[in-house]
Amino acid sequence: MQNLNKLVRYLTILCSLILVSSCGLGDNAEESLEVFDLGQLEGTCEFDTEKLGKILDEQIDGEIDCLESNLSKFVDFVRREDPRFIARSELQRFIDKFFPANKNTQVKELLKLVFDLNTVLLKDPTDKISVGNMKLLFQLFRVVNHEGRLLNGLITGMDEFSYWDRRQSIFTLTAALSEKVLNIIQQRPVNESSNLQIKNFLSELKVILEIGEADLDIELIDNFLFVKKLILGGERNVIDSAQFEKLFSMIPNLLVLGMDAMMSGGKKFFSDGDKWFFYMDVVREFRTYFYPFEQETEILSHTDLSNVSGRILGNKYSMENMEDSIKNIKTRIIGGTADSYTFKNVETLLTWGQGIFEQFYFNEVTYEHFRSVLDGPGAVTDLQRPDLEEYQTFHKKRVPQLWNKFDELTSTHRFFQDKNGWVIFDDTYKRSSSGYTILTLFNWGLNKLIKAYGAPRENGWSISIDDMRVLIYEIEGLLREMDFWQADVERFLSESVNSSDNFQFNANGDMVANIHEASEYFTTVFTSVDITKDVHAKLKNYCDVVDEEDKSFEIECYRENFYKVFFEEMHMEKYYPKLKVFLDSIGPEKALQHLVNMETYSRIIPDPSLPMTQTDLGRVIIGFGNVESSILKFDQNRSGGVLERPELDMAFPVFKNLIIQVAQLKPATQFLAKSIFLYLVKEMKEPSTLKLLTFHFFGKKKDIVCDRFRLASILSFFVETP
Repeated sequence: MQNLNKLVRYLTILCSLILVSSCGLGDNAEESLEVFDLGQLEGTCEFDTEKLGKILDEQIDGEIDCLESNLSKFVDFVRREDPRFIARSELQRFIDKFFPANKNTQVKELLKLVFDLNTVLLKDPTDKISVGNMKLLFQLFRVVNHEGRLLNGLITGMDEFSYWDRRQSIFTLTAALSEKVLNIIQQRPVNESSNLQIKNFLSELKVILEIGEADLDIELIDNFLFVKKLILGGERNVIDSAQFEKLFSMIPNLLVLGMDAMMSGGKKFFSDGDKWFFYMDVVREFRTYFYPFEQETEILSHTDLSNVSGRILGNKYSMENMEDSIKNIKTRIIGGTADSYTFKNVETLLTWGQGIFEQFYFNEVTYEHFRSVLDGPGAVTDLQRPDLEEYQTFHKKRVPQLWNKFDELTSTHRFFQDKNGWVIFDDTYKRSSSGYTILTLFNWGLNKLIKAYGAPRENGWSISIDDMRVLIYEIEGLLREMDFWQADVERFLSESVNSSDNFQFNANGDMVANIHEASEYFTTVFTSVDITKDVHAKLKNYCDVVDEEDKSFEIECYRENFYKVFFEEMHMEKYYPKLKVFLDSIGPEKALQHLVNMETYSRIIPDPSLPMTQTDLGRVIIGFGNVESSILKFDQNRSGGVLERPELDMAFPVFKNLIIQVAQLKPATQFLAKSIFLYLVKEMKEPSTLKLLTFHFFGKKKDIVCDRFRLASILSFFVETP
């Protein structure tokens, strides 16, 4: 707004400088400017050029009237090649002759900007201002002074919180200003329409007004000019009179819509449902302003997207390093060529965004309706779709789709994150509306990835280790730049797919990860990130960091203090209640061994002589989640986490294929898989061939049981790769 004030001030001073020379001209103008006699000048009125520059700060009706009077004198007494127009060349010659000190200065450069704007606003020919439009030009000055001054007062000093108190007034004033401007410019004669090169105009403006890069970043504006094309049509860097007029008709709603989105951080929402409805409505309304392009019309390029993304992310990441990843995702998931984003692509992205917010809102109002049931401790599989008033905001065909997703989350998923983003591993269900939101997001994203890189199989769409390998290497740059790349890619692939397929509540053991299995696993992974940060920070109160790069502790110090931090300081018994009861029941010595067992399973290099890194600490916490999920899945009689033989029989089919793979059993020896499973549980170590055969044919298997300690001790067997 300061730059706008500065611009208006320069423009009005320019006008007044020109017009001072015209005051009191005689009745007989010379035929040529070259013989103008300034000695005949007499002032008709006086005006303050500095005050004219405050057009957005003060009411200056008198100065505008005086300026208009002097401009009329100027028009009457300057002989021009075409009396209908004031040509820029003629006006420039006048300034050069009678104001030589202003040659090659801001006045000369500003003159071009004035004529450019006039061409677009009032449809005059290029480099000409028609005499007939001068009255309209001054009407525009008065509108800017009246409505613009009030609007400027509202916006000045506004932040994301005060905006919401001023929002209605901003809309009202903008609507009044827009309506009056449109009424004025629609009175102009139907002359030829010209174009304005937006980037060139702004570049000239920046130089003339000596505006700094921080106040007017031309390249940043250029990156976002695709929005102009998306809404007004035509070329992204060009605006003509018709588009300018269309823009003014949209300005009140567009301005408030854009500010709503930008200032949303300061809005007070009555509920999460209110919040998701707000964002859903913003996306819906934004889409109504799109120009009706053909589907394959390019709106922006890959370079445009990279530049915009880089600016939005504050140049925190190297877009160059992620370029190939983004292109691969574009062709795989969005569709079309890697270097171009068509109108169809943009519509697809906005449809996805709208759909996500619709699902969030639907979940919130539906959860609230069923709260008494969903807050209960048991499984819920028999909900019937209600007919809620809030559903009327959706198209009738959309409601069943949204309901099916909600019902699927309710009946399929076992774990829901709370508002902290953490999962409660307990015998009873702990649902939350925020948990539905997070699961919706995970399911949506993984559904896109699995359908792009996986395949439809017997149990639905799923992704294998081989499929996932393709995915990982196609987005390697993205993962590296965001520090998610794993040093041992093959182990990561094995852990991701096998942990999803074997150690989650929805695990079915078919050697591929479906959407629900992967959602559960990666929910646990992301939960562990925050927990790990807190645990690591608190461990630093007891242990010195021995390596700043991997943020590691001496292994003995970490082991000595882990449970103290985890339970006594962070009170994680809320999230791992059954684990806490189990550890208390087995005593401190065995509890410590349980932690060591988890390390052996989880650590990248399970060498007890190596310090405990922050990465390995996070992997241990992920391991706790895998064990808890498995126990809850198979402990059908709720015996405190002890899997008895019938429950182990139920568990074996889930682990069978993985055991066959890891043990490299040929078809002729696959009958030994269950004996391997039971031997591991009983002896907590891998069998030799002789011991396995002896156990298979003669071993006692009836009374074998498994608890967390035993499960943790054999988990390392399942992460080995052949």
